[in-house]
Amino acid sequence: MANEKIVMMMLCFGVSINELADQLLITEEDMVEKLCAEMDFVKNFEVMLAIVDIVKRGERA
Repeated sequence: MANEKIVMMMLCFGVSINELADQLLITEEDMVEKLCAEMDFVKNFEVMLAIVDIVKRGERA
């Protein structure tokens, strides 16, 4: 998997793929593809900010 740090961040904070996909306004399938593919810095940062937003709101799985 290309984005191990993001996946570890999701696991540590209890953020599900479904929550992250909803936050980014994409489907779960697209989210899985995004996590398995190499992302550029901007996309990577966008996903990490979405995880932080979910955690701040207390919407954990």
